Amino acid sequence: MRTSYLLVVALAVFIVGISVVYLLTQPPGSVKTASTSTAGVPSSTPITASPTATTQSASRGVLSTYPVTITDSAERSITLERPARRIVAHTIAVWVLAALNATDRVVGTSMRSFHEDPAFMKLLPKDVADIGSFFGAAPRVNVELIVSLNPDVVIAPTSYPESELEAKLPPHVKVVRLDFNDVKKLAQEIHTLGVIVNKTAEAEELVKKVERLLKLVKERVANATSRPKVYLEWHSPYSTPARGSDWHELIELAGGVNVFSDLEVKGLRSTVQVSPEGVVQRAPDVIVKNVPSSVYNPCAARDATALARLRAEIAGRPGWSSIPAVANNRTYVVSNAYNAGYGAAVQLVLLAKLIHPELFADIDVDELFNDLLRTMGIDRYCTGARVWVYPPLK
Repeated sequence: MRTSYLLVVALAVFIVGISVVYLLTQPPGSVKTASTSTAGVPSSTPITASPTATTQSASRGVLSTYPVTITDSAERSITLERPARRIVAHTIAVWVLAALNATDRVVGTSMRSFHEDPAFMKLLPKDVADIGSFFGAAPRVNVELIVSLNPDVVIAPTSYPESELEAKLPPHVKVVRLDFNDVKKLAQEIHTLGVIVNKTAEAEELVKKVERLLKLVKERVANATSRPKVYLEWHSPYSTPARGSDWHELIELAGGVNVFSDLEVKGLRSTVQVSPEGVVQRAPDVIVKNVPSSVYNPCAARDATALARLRAEIAGRPGWSSIPAVANNRTYVVSNAYNAGYGAAVQLVLLAKLIHPELFADIDVDELFNDLLRTMGIDRYCTGARVWVYPPLK
């Protein structure tokens, strides 16, 4: 009898020991325990999507409780009943969706822009509809086509008129205004898009990349002993961003002074036309010419001939040889490919290095752009020269 008793005790101890070993060897969070979590339980009070609330309501970066209320860049509150599965979005938003690994949700966008970008085209579903453009001198999207696509969400820039979009769409289509141009709002906008597509883990990683680059520029520019004067020329000759545009702010953040900061525009990508004589009079120390993908695509062009030709044209403009930027060989031509979203932070670092090369000598800009391509998932499709700035930086 005593022997049987000892055998029972020994067996019990053995079972307890095995259980303890099992629990100790499991990865954190893999053993389910009783919980008071309300994940998956319908709630009558939507969660508010801010960076803090998203983190609090997420498990390993995945938002699992809906409905959720987000605040867009037009300061409007929008409640989403579920993650968006069918999305119509402007071009820049699609770039950010690529970084969140969510381009499979896109059913409509401005395909004209992507036809100039064969590398990115490989990321889009083959049946994506061309809904027109949210940008340009005369922006217009096909609302009837958008309705026929039956989207959950339309992601539009804040600049597009409500009278041409919200007023014409049925109530069940949610319109969210996000720009992805203003670096001050970039982290919040990425967070918001992550909630829209239930990709908050990916959004957090992307925000970390953005914030790391913004911090890098801020800390180094703080040590600058001067603020060089900068003339930034947009796509067409003598078109330049003034106060009120996102590129004006990038110049300021990069430690420069926009030579046309006394002029003002309304709208992030808005520019003003100036005269050649006006540029000469303001004597910029640095000239940066931005080139659209339609003129030069770093993932498609075999060489940087187009950039070199534009640089020579700028240096050869009548009277410009006396401008300090031209005389001192500080004129640069820059690709505008992917220059918003995470790309806005990368472009900021490039601009800072052009303005303050002494402060950013150790920064490999080419590697930053390669990381941008990897983040967007198009690195393997980019077969061009990958020259982002001419002349190339050391």
